[in-house]
Amino acid sequence: MTTAWRETVDCPRCGWRVSSEQPIKAWIRGHGDLDSRQACLCIGDCDLWVQKYGIRAHHTGIDRSVMYIMLVEVKTHGRTLDDPQRELLGIVSELLRTKPYKEQRADGRFITGHGQNVRVVRSYARGRRPIQLHCYGVHVLTLSGSTPEDSKRITWDLAEVTKEQLVGILRYDLDPDTLRPIDHRSHKKRTADMPALFPVADLLRGA
Repeated sequence: MTTAWRETVDCPRCGWRVSSEQPIKAWIRGHGDLDSRQACLCIGDCDLWVQKYGIRAHHTGIDRSVMYIMLVEVKTHGRTLDDPQRELLGIVSELLRTKPYKEQRADGRFITGHGQNVRVVRSYARGRRPIQLHCYGVHVLTLSGSTPEDSKRITWDLAEVTKEQLVGILRYDLDPDTLRPIDHRSHKKRTADMPALFPVADLLRGA
């Protein structure tokens, strides 16, 4: 049967821990025809979509021809992914990811002759003009508390990070995969044989 809701948040005024379930999710959870086992369903949600819509240059304004995006699953109070979540997020990550996590890298750097690591999509903000999209797939942020401010431990894909590093990751100053500084240089144009899918991160592959 459908698992009971376990996510909670701390009230900023009184500190009382209360359920964070939205009414639509409670309705789905209580509907007999949407039972996870009987209907073979896993209905999840998205915590944080993090989009960098341009690169700021000192003299030319913002270059909006290149975009970065990733999905972040947030776990508070030290909770971890359960098996249905890991399965769902792993599939979503593999569908979305354009940045190879490991297979095309040697010592963290792209190897010679690696495949294209971008997708070309159309931006509504740029009048439907094509842009280069770098998608880092799905990542998991785990907090020992409710936020980075009240957490003694913060992990990003199981690696312990500081609040400052987390800010750098969310700004795309640090690579979400390697935690190394990102070089925001000019990117290559799309080729005709650019693959549509790339492998998922090891974390979501069965950790």
